[in-house]
Amino acid sequence: MTEENEGYGVVTYNAPPPGQMVAVAEVRDALDAMHNLVNTVLEEGIHYGTIPGVKDKVLLKPGAEEIFKAFLCRPEFVRLPESFVGWAECSASYAYKCRAIHVVSEIVLAEGEGMCTTRETKYALRSSAPACPECGHELRKSKKAAEWYCWTKEGGCGATFALDSIDGSYGKRPATSEEWADTLNTVMKMAQKRAMVACALTLGAVSSIFTQDMDDGVIEAEPVTRRAAPTPAPTGRPPTHPPAARSPLVSALQREQMLAAMKAAELSIADVALILGCEQTRVPEAIATWIFAEKGRTVAACLGYVTTRLQAATATPEGQEPLPLEEE
Repeated sequence: MTEENEGYGVVTYNAPPPGQMVAVAEVRDALDAMHNLVNTVLEEGIHYGTIPGVKDKVLLKPGAEEIFKAFLCRPEFVRLPESFVGWAECSASYAYKCRAIHVVSEIVLAEGEGMCTTRETKYALRSSAPACPECGHELRKSKKAAEWYCWTKEGGCGATFALDSIDGSYGKRPATSEEWADTLNTVMKMAQKRAMVACALTLGAVSSIFTQDMDDGVIEAEPVTRRAAPTPAPTGRPPTHPPAARSPLVSALQREQMLAAMKAAELSIADVALILGCEQTRVPEAIATWIFAEKGRTVAACLGYVTTRLQAATATPEGQEPLPLEEE
């Protein structure tokens, strides 16, 4: 079958006779191509997601758009007769049919229908809380104390009340007429999205991979399972101990300042290393460790501590044991 398309040349399609299957190799190639699209183009959390308790992945609108692109199709939406808006009773329903139109041949390759209504729970009900006795604003329950508070950032008066002093709790209430009107555009777009996803599932024949799109609010990222590190095989060598805590990092400028303070206090590097119990090359780090061990310590206090210990050691009377120079 050939069809002349002005501006696009000739489109050729060799269809099998009615009742005859397409070659298995062609079906397999088409299925492989679809799986390749899912694995290399579609990303979890963007094009599809997961719902707790649902085995299959859930196709989202961005994923449906990618499937349309893969088949060189554009969506066409037709509002169905079931749609209505009742302003008096504050009730509305939108029903749409989505058609996948091939952009070259203008042939309809697939169709899907979707519906959304303001009577659905997420649109018909709103969260409610007790009103503030002072200003009438909606109260919030504190997470830090057993009290209600009237939040000033939302126009409240800032008053707080004990939980048992207010009769009420969080619950659900019907949406007001203003809140209902605010949802009309959202409900219409949701119906179109559901129709488009249904059409994409049919167009790509991916029902074995994805399920029908649910509300985006229940989509959750699939938890990442971290595998435990493998247990090392015994080597016959004694176990190694974990490395000790690292000393604080000391910059070059801080080193110079510490050495200058030691020179001013007439202390040598060997004296400080002896009192602090470290190697002479690690004196600046040992001073920093001594400072950070207790709040309020300074370099001058550390050098004063070293001087006191040295003086006490050199001033020991005869017959008495000298004071230990190293930390216990």
